[in-house]
Amino acid sequence: MYELHEIDPQQALKWDELVYSFPNHTVFHTRKWLSLLEKNQSLTVTKIALYHQGHLVGLLPLSLKKILLMTIAASPFVVEDTPYMGILTERVHFSGFLKALTPFLKENKIHYFRMISNCFYEAGPDDNAFQWIPKYTHILDLTKSNRGLWDQLQSRCRTAIRKAEKSGVEIQEMGGRHEIEDYYAMIAQTYGNQRKPCPNPKGLYYDLWDAYDRNQVVFLHAKFKDETIAGMILLIDGKQAYYINGASKNEYKPLSASNLLLWRAITTAKEKDAEIFDFVGSDIPRLAKFKESFGGTLSRHTCLEKASSRRIYLLRNQYPKYKQVVGRLMRGLA
Repeated sequence: MYELHEIDPQQALKWDELVYSFPNHTVFHTRKWLSLLEKNQSLTVTKIALYHQGHLVGLLPLSLKKILLMTIAASPFVVEDTPYMGILTERVHFSGFLKALTPFLKENKIHYFRMISNCFYEAGPDDNAFQWIPKYTHILDLTKSNRGLWDQLQSRCRTAIRKAEKSGVEIQEMGGRHEIEDYYAMIAQTYGNQRKPCPNPKGLYYDLWDAYDRNQVVFLHAKFKDETIAGMILLIDGKQAYYINGASKNEYKPLSASNLLLWRAITTAKEKDAEIFDFVGSDIPRLAKFKESFGGTLSRHTCLEKASSRRIYLLRNQYPKYKQVVGRLMRGLA
């Protein structure tokens, strides 16, 4: 029998040790990362464990929040900057997790649940109570030489990188946390152009700078004539590197700074001993085409959703429109 409930307090003391004992662990499951999310996203992260016959066989960090009279449980809650979370468990226990999940959501009066895993799971014949949404990303093998990585780039990507270099675009690591101001302004502009509010507050990026050293979180920016025209955040966890955030100024798009910036991120990750580079998110065709040009392999992973009723599904589908309204209001107040 499988059960989901809040982790035993004694086991919770070894949370990170338990996280890294699972093969599909990520830095996004760790205590430090979860604390940053709680602080900056105004939510509570509950540490849930999956038990099988009394033995701990899985971990699920679950963020809880009330929106529009609904109790929402998500892992992660905000996808931007935290692309993966969900259940950590061996594949043999995944079907048991699903069996335990439905009564857990009902007992805790959760109206809507979503999790995004870095693994790909296929629905079984008895799993139609959940909505299975395939997600995609590009993965690049960094064990090749720099020359091998360069040769693997599509020709249009190499041309764009050379163009940026010849135009005088320079890539640098940010020299201090004060430079986050310019970077966040670009993020705000990017979402503002889509009539959306920034998913995360500026404080999250300051906290990332403070909480991790420069071998773990690398802030890169592209400069043109002393002006910051693009930037990105590279997160490195052991042998795994993630491109978790990026922004640029539209008026400088013809310079192809984003190509040069991402190429530098790839070589930087390799210099810091990463072996896998995750481009994080290839669901939007325009972005998928850009990321594909760097030679990565398309990889699938799973988003799992469950609503307590059809009415809740309808409300969930209206949420993107709600965010656009909030974005327009925020721009009006700016």
